[in-house]
Amino acid sequence: MTKRRSKRKPIVKRKTSAILDKKFNCPVCNHEKVVTCKISKTNMKGFAKCCVCNFIYKCDVSKIDQNIDVYNKWIDSINLKELPRTAEDE
Repeated sequence: MTKRRSKRKPIVKRKTSAILDKKFNCPVCNHEKVVTCKISKTNMKGFAKCCVCNFIYKCDVSKIDQNIDVYNKWIDSINLKELPRTAEDE
């Protein structure tokens, strides 16, 4: 008597995670794909620089922050400054 042949288990393919962009749109001059972000791990600082208008944004970062986090902090800081004034503020 012979043993029954075991069936091979199907190979499970892992889904690849989405690749994050490395170039972003500039909120100051409104050009597309001109902002590059860099993180200095030694100083714990993040830098976002526009190649067209040469605007540089600096912020503090943590160990787990990535380039998109520096860009989002820049966008958030701009949005906080451009809040419309209400009648109560005047």
